[in-house]
Amino acid sequence: MAQAQDEHAESAVMTQAIKQGVCVIYEVASPCTQQIAADQYQCGYVQGTAALKWIKANLGGNANVVVFNAAKIAQTLIPRTTGRIDALKKGGPGIKIVADLGISLLTPDEGSNAASTLMQAHPDINVWVGDDDTIVGVESALMAMGKKPTDKIYLSGFNGQANALARLQAGGLFREDIAFPNGVYEWATGQYLCDYIEGKSIPQVQVLNAIPVTKQNINHFLADDKNPKAAYARGVKGYLTLLGNIDYRTRMQKYIRTSIS
Repeated sequence: MAQAQDEHAESAVMTQAIKQGVCVIYEVASPCTQQIAADQYQCGYVQGTAALKWIKANLGGNANVVVFNAAKIAQTLIPRTTGRIDALKKGGPGIKIVADLGISLLTPDEGSNAASTLMQAHPDINVWVGDDDTIVGVESALMAMGKKPTDKIYLSGFNGQANALARLQAGGLFREDIAFPNGVYEWATGQYLCDYIEGKSIPQVQVLNAIPVTKQNINHFLADDKNPKAAYARGVKGYLTLLGNIDYRTRMQKYIRTSIS
């Protein structure tokens, strides 16, 4: 199982491994026996839709929004930002995108510095949407400015990292996290490797579904994350979308040749 460092340079090695019968599971890259992928536009759209729901319920449909953009880090993440903005714009003229801000480090410090700068120019910003480490930094900066959990401010992260989920549980300004089912898909991946070795058919693609996690469902999400065997035994519907089938005998006809996300 691998995560691409240089997809083009690694291609020949991966193809040779598949030919020799190795089950190659590659995250968002190819060639591979099975690819782990995510629909990045849909991921962003889920996050934007969740933010819009909160805005309608708590801000009367009016909000000043900052959307963070990770295109500088990976071009594959461009659709995620597009999805965020498209969903938010469905809220109509009351939704103002104050900044579509490119980030390059994806760290809490970068998020904190960005929030401090933006709030000087736009002190009425009340919605922040981005990836986990960035939004963790934003919350730290806002709390240092004296913002309180009772203020009508919405922060939404993406990825399901432990630091973000801890902030969500703490009940501060971090209202929601859009999480990948990390524990479940990692368990499933191990099971598919075993199935392949036994000659069974396995999915060609695992599409990771984006799961909105709030104070209301975080305990259930974390329970499945910590006990993925039980979650897998119940079935992965909701967490994973499985596409295609491949086994040792059909590996050269069916292996994935392109990155599908």
